[in-house]
Order: sequence, then structure tokens, then C-alpha cells
Amino acid sequence: MKKYCFVLAVFLAAAFACFAQGYKYVDASSGLRVRDSASLSAKKIGVVYDRMKVKVVELGPKVTIDGISSNWVKIIMPLESFKKQTSVTGWVFGGYLSDKLKPFSTAGWTDSDLKIYLSRFLWIYGGFCFMNFEADGKYNFGLMESSLGGVGTFSLSMKDKKIIVKVSYGDDSDEWTDIKTEVYEIVSILEDKLCLKRDGEKLELYPAIFSHDYFYYSLCNSNTSVSASLYLKSYNALFYEWSREYIVNDLSKKMQFNELFYKNMSLMGIEVE
Repeated sequence: MKKYCFVLAVFLAAAFACFAQGYKYVDASSGLRVRDSASLSAKKIGVVYDRMKVKVVELGPKVTIDGISSNWVKIIMPLESFKKQTSVTGWVFGGYLSDKLKPFSTAGWTDSDLKIYLSRFLWIYGGFCFMNFEADGKYNFGLMESSLGGVGTFSLSMKDKKIIVKVSYGDDSDEWTDIKTEVYEIVSILEDKLCLKRDGEKLELYPAIFSHDYFYYSLCNSNTSVSASLYLKSYNALFYEWSREYIVNDLSKKMQFNELFYKNMSLMGIEVE
């Protein structure tokens, strides 16, 4: 009997270790709070967004939250680990983590869902033009490596498939244009691509890492992190399955990554080998 109990214990320990060292996907449309210990009353120290891929390093106690029974789970906090150049962890409720990534869909999306989607990444089109939407409704436009840009606000309608931007353009001087209204029709929404149309012209927007390889390369091969919100949004784009596939299947064929790149990826819990 003791032998069977021992075998069962070993099996359960192995299963536990396997889960603890695996990868999970965030399944929470509004994001998942990361805390400094396994408790709802613990301090909030970060957030991971819906559909992000996270690395699990430890299981905690089992609890019931929102009618869901699951374990608290310790994960690697990607951005914090990169900033401090050492592994930084936090706790999330495992009930909102999934083994498999569900197909991307906009079915049932509200204006709030669209705003979350827009504000998650820095969007680039034409190679060097970027559009940045913030969750508080602020908007800015710019050209990479140029002082030209625009600032303003935006509103949107998922029902009407429109994004309305009110923006003033200028540069480092004090001369700025009057506020202009630009209406963008939403043609299609994919997880890694947004197609818009303005005045009959079609625009294909991608998260920053797709359209500006040098920009991406400089992020991944740096010893120091940049706190500017634009850069942080580009880091966020790294933690999705489509991003990993791009790194492995496309970008690695065009660029020579050094040891620092792989160190940074490992620190952030990103599987690229």
C-alpha cells in the first residue's frame, strides 16, 4: 500500500511541476491583475492583458473567486523582469488562465472592447508613421525619427465601425494647425492587423514590432529599458503568440540576434527557441 501511495505522490508531484513550469494564456477581456502575494487583498503590482502568453513558475493555494475554483499562480512579470534585468514574479488567479488560445473574434465587442484593443499597442503603417490611442481618449500621431506629429483626442463606435480623431499637427516649433477632424472607417480587425479607410485611402496598421524591424531590434538588444509609453506598448506586443511566431519564423531569418537578445527573451519568459 505504501508503495502505491508513494507512486501516486510522485505522479502528482510530477504533474504539479509540469503545470508549474508551463505556459498559459490570459483569458480575461479586461486583463488580469498581478499581485505581490496569493491573495485578493494583496498589493496590485501589474497587469497582464487578454490573450497574452505567460510563463508559470509556481502554483499556490486553491480558492474560489467569481464562482470559479482554481489555484493562485505565480508568473514571470515580463516588463518588470526586463527593467530590473532579473526575474520578477507576481501572483494571478489561475481561473482566468487557459491551456489553449481561443480563436480571435470581435463578436459581441462593445465600444469599450474596441478601445482596449486600440490602446494596447503602438500602431504603425507605411513603415514609419505611427498612431497611438490611449485608454483615456488621448491620441497622437508621429513619424519615426522626425519631430513632425500631431496631438488630439479620439472617439469611436463599434456599431458604426468608425474612429473619429480630432487632431492638431505641428513640429518642435510653436506653429500648430487648427484642430482637424479625421474619420477612419474600420474595414477589418485582426489580432495583429487593423485595416482602416480614410477619404477612400486604405491604411493597414500593425503593432510596432511588425512594421519597423529596426525599432523592434533595438528594443530586444538593449541593456536598459525605456519607460516612455510608446516603447512599453511595443514591449507588450512581444507577449502574444503571433509575436513569437513572427520572431521565430520571419524576423530571425532577417536579423542576427546576439546573446543579449536571448537573455532578454528568457528574462521576460518568452519562448523563442
